[in-house]
Amino acid sequence: MKHPWKPSYLRNQGVLTPAQRRILREHWSSYGITLDYGTPIDWAEQFGRNAPMLFDIGFGRGESLVSVAKARPDWNIVGVEVHRPGIAWALRRVMAENLTNIRLIRGDILWLLTDFVTSPIISEMRIFFPEPWPRAPERRLVRTDTLETFANASVPGAVWRFATDDSTYAAHAKNAFNSVMYLEPIDEETRCPDRPITVYESKGQQAGRTITDLQYRYNG
Repeated sequence: MKHPWKPSYLRNQGVLTPAQRRILREHWSSYGITLDYGTPIDWAEQFGRNAPMLFDIGFGRGESLVSVAKARPDWNIVGVEVHRPGIAWALRRVMAENLTNIRLIRGDILWLLTDFVTSPIISEMRIFFPEPWPRAPERRLVRTDTLETFANASVPGAVWRFATDDSTYAAHAKNAFNSVMYLEPIDEETRCPDRPITVYESKGQQAGRTITDLQYRYNG
């Protein structure tokens, strides 16, 4: 189905190594959720339990995803990513840590929340270091016209966390978050306490870029 938004990610899906292809082929059925259009996801069935749901959107190689899953064994952790090599990296980490509270989804988060989520389920949402799109801000994931999609899928009191090393995107996101009445800043511009320093963030720091963290509570 065609949707009105432009994708917030690069279309290049990356090249998988033979080892990455093998790990996805052999273990996706244990940790991955394959989207079936027209069929909403039964989260309790996927995880084998009901628990608070944390969505890590655009998880890269999975460092933060695995870290929070280890720190919160009583939470269901959903990682959403489009780039196949990153998904393979994350799956390898999940298996190495023997984590059972993570499920991975390959797809567009806006499509997922619009077509496969039928009721509010998100207790925490994380968007760390998304593609900044300096020349095409209309493609950024965090925009005033996408916040309603996240809000519709969030439970009252849900925490939304955002981090970027792009100053323009930081200002853009802050303006978007502050433009809606249903979000309340919490510990604004304080680092998420359980967010590890990833390889990407380390490179940004070495390049002299400032890391901005934004945190809000959804009061819908």
